[in-house]
Amino acid sequence: MRNLLCLVLAASALWAGAITELSDYVDPEVRAGTYVRILDLHGDGGSDTLYTVSLLGRPLPDSVEVYDPWFDAPVAEGGEDLALLFAEQSTGRRFVVHDSLFFSSPIWSAQQMLPMRIIRRGTEEYQYWAVEAEGLEGDGVALGTEAGIDVLVFLRGGAELAVHWPGEIP
Repeated sequence: MRNLLCLVLAASALWAGAITELSDYVDPEVRAGTYVRILDLHGDGGSDTLYTVSLLGRPLPDSVEVYDPWFDAPVAEGGEDLALLFAEQSTGRRFVVHDSLFFSSPIWSAQQMLPMRIIRRGTEEYQYWAVEAEGLEGDGVALGTEAGIDVLVFLRGGAELAVHWPGEIP
């Protein structure tokens, strides 16, 4: 029991890290019941963290990389209701994936459960994405779309943020 308590306390500190550091800029998005997911972006056995957050509209610190992989737009001046904040354990790198149009579509804004899931190495689903998404080495994040086609957010070669749109249409 004592070991379990130590593990929970250690994980809580890890999970709170980037949220606490960036509390002037982001709020946790807890609509889905949890705002923290653990994954291995690099495929190196490390534990990276994904937070679902709301952006408060203040310019993020220069130490946080900001990506809109769809339109390359800046964060909206008034903030954004939903974004993904990644915190890499091994490097300390923090980056935000946002897109006010994508994340405000009904599938994202009107549902209680967010249409996203971690695609973990070693799973059957990962094998599909590994063939489709060039340079996928670590875990990825599948994001649902209105069209019913999931897209994958991942680090190409373990370093460069990428989004893969499958060619098939449901």
